[in-house]
Order: sequence, then C-alpha cells, then structure tokens
Amino acid sequence: MRSTETTRAFFFVTNMAKRFTATEKWEDKWFRSLPIHYKLLWLYILDRCDNAGFWEADIELASYYLGKNIREGDALKVFEGRVFQINGSKWFLPKFIEFQYGALNDQSKPHLSVIEKLKKHGVFEDFVAGKYIVLTKGILTLKDKDKDKDKDKDKDKEHEFSEVQNHWNAIATAHGLPKILTLSAKRMAAVRARLKEPQFDLQKIAEEIGKSDLLRGVNDWGWRVDFDFVFCSGNNYLKILEGKYAGTRKSSGLNTEQKRERDRALEDAIKRRDRERDQRVGID
Repeated sequence: MRSTETTRAFFFVTNMAKRFTATEKWEDKWFRSLPIHYKLLWLYILDRCDNAGFWEADIELASYYLGKNIREGDALKVFEGRVFQINGSKWFLPKFIEFQYGALNDQSKPHLSVIEKLKKHGVFEDFVAGKYIVLTKGILTLKDKDKDKDKDKDKDKEHEFSEVQNHWNAIATAHGLPKILTLSAKRMAAVRARLKEPQFDLQKIAEEIGKSDLLRGVNDWGWRVDFDFVFCSGNNYLKILEGKYAGTRKSSGLNTEQKRERDRALEDAIKRRDRERDQRVGID
C-alpha cells in the first residue's frame, strides 16, 4: 500500500503545471508595498489561473487557503491596472501571457490554446490592440511621491522610469517591436519631456500602433516603430495619435535593387535627422 501511495504522489507532482516565476518580484516596489495577505493572494492567483491568465475568482476559497477574509472589491482596487474583471466572475491577468510566452504566435502549438481562450472570453482583439497594457497610477507624472523626504524623491523617479521601460517592453512584446534594455541619460531626458506634455498618452499610442501595419513592420523595408521614435521626438507620438500611420499597407512593387537603394536613402535620412535633433537639443 505504501508503494502505491508513493507512486500516486509522484504522479500527481509530475503532472502539475510548471510556470516561470519572476524572482525579482521581491525587489519590485509595488509588490513590496502590498500587505502580506495581498502578497499571498497575488501569488495564489498566479498559481491558480489557467494558461491564458484567467482565474475563476473564488474569493471564498482563496480566503480559506490564506487564512484571511478577503473582500473582492478591495482586492480589485489593490490590483488595479494588473487585474481585469471579465464577464463578472473571471479575473484576467494580461501580463501573465507576456511573461510566460512573450509575443503570441498562431503558428506555435502552445500558443494556440491561449489565443483560443482569449477569443472565447472576448478579449483577443483588445489584447492584440494593447488595450490591456494599462499604466498604473503615477506613471504619467514625475511628481515626487513624498516631498518631505529628499531620499525618496530619487527612488520614486527611478521607479517611474522603470515602469515606463516595463510598459514599453510590454507594448513591444504585444506587437513584435524592439524592446529596450536600458534607459540612457538621453532617454530619461526624453521621458521627462514627454510625461510633462498633457497630450502624451502611452495607452492610446499602443492602441494606434495596433492599428498600423507600417508601425508594426508590415512594409517593404521592414521598419518598425521603436521607443526612441515615440519618446525622443517632440511630435512623432502626436502623428501616431492623429492616425497618420494607421491602416494597412500595400507592397510598392519595387524590385530588390530598388528597395535597397530606397532603404539606404531612408537610413541616411534617419541618421541625418537624428544628428540634427541631437545637436538642436544638446543632449549626448
């Protein structure tokens, strides 16, 4: 009997779902600031949601396991911007998909079931369009979180820069765009400038990118919008918001050599524009 019980236990363990986990979450300011029962609830949801990031919100069972009475409305407020209530009873964690799979590909078998579930719950189009990439409160401003403590000011700014980087990389993952590895001094200066402008709305920019073949690289020369295009120019993001890049693009019909000549000319023009912009702004 003992041998059988041992075998069953081993079989159960080896058939449990295995998932990636972010070990750096313990340094994440948002996670650190959570009360202990909400930390546990967040980890519980990450373990109990399905492979597409949907959790059947059983707050009563979660409260039992955590040994703490959880109120659903309070939890949704705490997780605002990271959890979305779908069809009343389900909670959706869009960043779960990005973290586990990266950009979804309908040619990948493991991704197909995720795509099917997104469609089943009616969120696929919005997910692809970037509507679930939501900036948490405080991202769109560089105001100090605690003006009475100078040492907290630098920490808050670093956190906000990090959040901007993380959200751009989430947009990049959703649309197959280049991610950024670091924020240089030049990029941080550009971020400061953009976040002071009331028209700048990264959420809406993400939605417009989802509507544009050109910005997503569906064009003859393979160009794709990147972080610097959006942040390091004073008016590129306005053109995106105004829909100047929206719509599908047809092939130009150029032959290979013509495309190469055009691409070289385009590359030279972009480099010349960037040099002139840097000289004008005076940022190295």
